[in-house]
Amino acid sequence: MSEALASTAVTYKQLITVLDSVSDGVCLMDRNLVITGFNRAAEQLTGFNRDEAIGRRCCDVFQDCRSNSVSGCLAALSFRTGQAVTDPELRIRDRAGAERRVCLSMSALLSEAGEITGGVITFRKPPATFNTPVRRHATADDAPPAAGETALPLLEASERRTIEAVLRRHGGSRAAAGRELGISRTTLWRKMRKFKIEPT
Repeated sequence: MSEALASTAVTYKQLITVLDSVSDGVCLMDRNLVITGFNRAAEQLTGFNRDEAIGRRCCDVFQDCRSNSVSGCLAALSFRTGQAVTDPELRIRDRAGAERRVCLSMSALLSEAGEITGGVITFRKPPATFNTPVRRHATADDAPPAAGETALPLLEASERRTIEAVLRRHGGSRAAAGRELGISRTTLWRKMRKFKIEPT
């Protein structure tokens, strides 16, 4: 590390002050998905205060991210691929059990040697129409689901959107998409058939 960078290194207290000034929720975690940092916006969006969140696994706070499998957990997927993963409309439950929609992004944190040491989740409320907790059951005011997602559980719908995004990024190449997702072309093809994703 250069002397210039070393002179600007921040303390943990300063880091928390910086994170608390950010309007998006920020959640830091270690390699085992245990929360190590939680800013003020994250407290407001989830209902968990910092002391309650730190030391818990992320699935205990983001209560709809229950699965530690690559197919169901954005954090696990990001750790496996080393790539940032996003979900434009993920449903979580706050501390009171009310459902909330959030735009969520997950990125792995790398050491100077390139090893994954943890991750950071950033999340915020979607556009103003979704700023309040939503009811458990869909209503006529809810936006219609994307084609093929009508009957999919939350985590599978999230996986479908991730696969579609990766395929689009690689121009429909299943080989390239499979490499990014960390799965074989055969597995990817099975998932495409399962989720009714049309090859492009």
